[in-house]
Amino acid sequence: MRLRPPLCIREAVLGAARRPVRSLFVLQAIIWGSAAAVFPQALFTGTREASLSRAGELAADRIVVASPEGPVLPSWDDIAGVAAAIPRIKAITGIAVSKTEHGYLAGTDAGNLNARRRTLERGRNFDAGEIARGDPVCIVEPRAAGDDGAPAGADMVTAAGRTLRVIGRVAELPAGARGVDALGLGDDRSLTFLARMALAEFGIAAPGMDWLNRDQAVLAPWRVLAAPPQWLLMRAEPEDVAAVTDELQAHFARRGTQVQCYSNIVVGAIFKPELEGLLALSRDIFIACLITGIAVVGTAMLIAVNERRREIAIRRCEGATAGDIVAQFLLETGVFCLLGSAIGIPFGLALAWTRARLDPSVLLSWGVPWGHVAFIVACVFAGGVLAGIAPAYRAARLDPVEVFSRG
Repeated sequence: MRLRPPLCIREAVLGAARRPVRSLFVLQAIIWGSAAAVFPQALFTGTREASLSRAGELAADRIVVASPEGPVLPSWDDIAGVAAAIPRIKAITGIAVSKTEHGYLAGTDAGNLNARRRTLERGRNFDAGEIARGDPVCIVEPRAAGDDGAPAGADMVTAAGRTLRVIGRVAELPAGARGVDALGLGDDRSLTFLARMALAEFGIAAPGMDWLNRDQAVLAPWRVLAAPPQWLLMRAEPEDVAAVTDELQAHFARRGTQVQCYSNIVVGAIFKPELEGLLALSRDIFIACLITGIAVVGTAMLIAVNERRREIAIRRCEGATAGDIVAQFLLETGVFCLLGSAIGIPFGLALAWTRARLDPSVLLSWGVPWGHVAFIVACVFAGGVLAGIAPAYRAARLDPVEVFSRG
């Protein structure tokens, strides 16, 4: 009797289920190899997709430039020179901030909203004349408050002792962007304080820019504060952030100014060529585990042939040819190995999900790398078929007469 493919699959699954502990032990290498291969790819796929599709919401394209020596530029007119020197900058603005009792008064220019990917809920932005004259006008953020603590919802607001006419109101930040610092770490993440402590130990700390993500600033033309830009804030394509940061360092070095550039630490890693080396390492681990798993499964199937001698003899007597027996064992072994990847791949995805949830960076995410999953499944099945060659050949050579005569 010939055993058709669906029945071979059923036999492989039932055989594994009859001895689950032994099956799990035999499949250990394939399970862990599949998990090790899919885990980094899931993080890479999800984070790359999030950085490209949600760049504005998660600040994946944001670069902040600060100087430990004071204002980053001596004049607001110099901002245009920075943009001209580095064409990959998509938008740029300067910020000078004065802390108030209930929020911040920020002097800036007309490019502020574009550089921060913010939109207006109502009203308008500054015009060139208001910027040049330093007119007492402002745009308020949703949680901004005047000196008296009252919400800035009226036509006039007083901030840092300056009375300003409200000409626009900024729309709410997306939920995912609130409390995200210049390095992309979220205040609401449970391990953020540990990450900040570790970064501080290495001399890396985000600048004090609470006004950037708390929606508590009153934005006014920079001449109102009459102060040079303390920070530069700009955006670039996520894949260009690392290159733009290097160009900024070089540009300010030529000016004789020491600056510190801050961007999302995950973006800085996800688009670097060195990451391909780490992903290749995960593939090497998978291949090593697969080879080990094939050897273990092949040995286990050789033992299974001895345990199933009578079953094989009966099938030969019912009309199954040697080729049918070979095909049966090859397919059963391939399906048995696939059970290992069926456990390992979801386990690797679960690890990626957990890692993304615990990471202090709001950008780190996970996704299913379908192409890589298909590659893993194909390799595991092919490896299982190879592992089944020796057991299948041995099973096909069994003589039914000899099997029954020996009992």
